[in-house]
Amino acid sequence: MVSAPIKRVLNVPPRNYVIAFEQKGFGRTYSDFRKKLSANLENPDTFIHGVCILKNDWFAGRLAYKPATELYGWDRHGLLRFYSALLKGQQNYSIYPVDLDAYLDQIPGAEAPPPDSPPLPEQAGPSNAGA
Repeated sequence: MVSAPIKRVLNVPPRNYVIAFEQKGFGRTYSDFRKKLSANLENPDTFIHGVCILKNDWFAGRLAYKPATELYGWDRHGLLRFYSALLKGQQNYSIYPVDLDAYLDQIPGAEAPPPDSPPLPEQAGPSNAGA
């Protein structure tokens, strides 16, 4: 019996989260932050599932199947809330190995080397030259 990998292409957008050390321009309070984030998510080209601001300990995320401006979130335990949202969100879809070439093939020179190619000099380890 011979098995071969089956390439799957999903048209579901990837999960996009922003993890920031700090923010400027989105308000001093969590309420202001949510309002400003909601306003920015009205742009249809902006597809972000959630934003975590580490310095403020905030997390806000989009509600599934609701307008992008409807958010949920908390003004404390931001990183834990982000991690929890990420894990719960993964239960809603199947996870397959990522084919990075699907994203990188449009970048010149980003093609992956063949599996049997020699390692690049920086991957080969220290040189014995001059020893």
